[in-house]
Amino acid sequence: MLNQPFFRVCSLSLLCLIGGGVQAQNDPPDVAATAVASEPATPVETEPNPAPPKVGEAIQQFLGEAIIHVLANPDRVDTFRVAFMADANSPLNLKVAEFPVLEQGPELEPGLLKAFQSLVFSDKSYIWEADKRCMFFPELGLRFVKGEQVVEVLVSFYCDLLLFVHEGEQKMEDCDPISQALGQFRDALFPLTDQ
Repeated sequence: MLNQPFFRVCSLSLLCLIGGGVQAQNDPPDVAATAVASEPATPVETEPNPAPPKVGEAIQQFLGEAIIHVLANPDRVDTFRVAFMADANSPLNLKVAEFPVLEQGPELEPGLLKAFQSLVFSDKSYIWEADKRCMFFPELGLRFVKGEQVVEVLVSFYCDLLLFVHEGEQKMEDCDPISQALGQFRDALFPLTDQ
């Protein structure tokens, strides 16, 4: 069963919208998500595998080479809305990590992949070793597939945490600085509809 640690809540960093991409204030442009603003005028399909953004040193130490390799060069990325409570009785093919799938979204297209990589590969996207006292309740799940390798990423907007799961190992970190950008990323995949 997935561990559900408690953490102390830290303050949020400010984010601003820059030409359709999201950039943390005072961050240099090379570490900000600039999916829309920096893409060429040609259709996304002309560049099926854009080069992944630079990976920060702290991220390299935190995630490790195997996880970064899959995140940086996936064959495909599946997207999901997930239930925020883990359920060990849910069928394996209907879960991301141990969280049941509520809805499968579109396969991640290259522009959104590059935006997500820009966010998670930047050292400035995290508050390292934050001590939060809230439960991890994910809402968004991503499954990165590279050959036989799979890395699952879960995003908790309730507590602004990212959880990376690879071969049974879990790595969680505070992502307050990119909370707004991840919300925009989620909304691009799963737009709100009037019901």
